[in-house]
Parts: sequence; structure tokens; C-alpha cells
Amino acid sequence: MSATVKYAFRESRSGAGAPKRLQAGAASSAPEKVPRVARLLALAHKFQRMLDSGEVKSMADLARLGRVSRARITQIMDLLMLAPEIQEAVLTGCVDTTVPELLDIVQIVDWTEQRMRLFKRLQAATRPDGYQTGGVDVCRL
Repeated sequence: MSATVKYAFRESRSGAGAPKRLQAGAASSAPEKVPRVARLLALAHKFQRMLDSGEVKSMADLARLGRVSRARITQIMDLLMLAPEIQEAVLTGCVDTTVPELLDIVQIVDWTEQRMRLFKRLQAATRPDGYQTGGVDVCRL
């Protein structure tokens, strides 16, 4: 006679190369991936805090620290010139856009015009399945 026992467990490690351990409980689901544009905007805010606090002296220091070009740091920091409502929509995932599209919008100084340009782009966007997005809800744009 045999019996089958089912038990929920998950694997964990205390560090790279450490042996795996089994722990009671269901396996955790994979975390949702944060869009690249939202990660870069959050990074721009962190960089600005580092500059304001004196942790780094210049954007050139940020470039050296991040091992990227000064031009790339400038592109990232330019995202801070977006209208606050656009930044909020990007960070909360309400807007599905790309970094080049936002860098194009950043060139517009007037925040009202920025919002209008983004809204027009989103209205004209077509999803990969061919569905026209028409009256897009852009959170609070």
C-alpha cells in the first residue's frame, strides 16, 4: 500500500552559490515588470535628489558613477522636464510610451502643449492586435 502526500513549498537561497532551501508555503509569483520608461524616470528623480543633497557634484559625476555617457545622463534628466501629470501617468503605468517619444515631447516648453501632444500620440496609437485605441483614458491628462 502506498500513499501520496502533497505539500506546497518554495525554494530559496540566502545568496549566490548558497545551497537551496525548501520553505513551507506556495511559490511566490513573478513580480510584474516595470516599464523601462518608468524606471528611467524614477532614476532621474533619484539622480536629482543626489545632486540636490550634494552626494554627487555634477551630472558628469553621475555619468562616471553609472558608467554611461554624459549625453545619456542628460537624456535621463531631461525626463524631469515633462509636465507633472505626464510624469505621474508614466510612473503609475497609465501611459504606454517609449523614451524617444517622451524625449521628443520634452522639447516642448509649455506643459499644456506637452499634454496635448502626448494625448494626440496616444489617440493615434494602434495596439499590436490592430485595435484602434480611440478615446484613450490617459488617467488624468
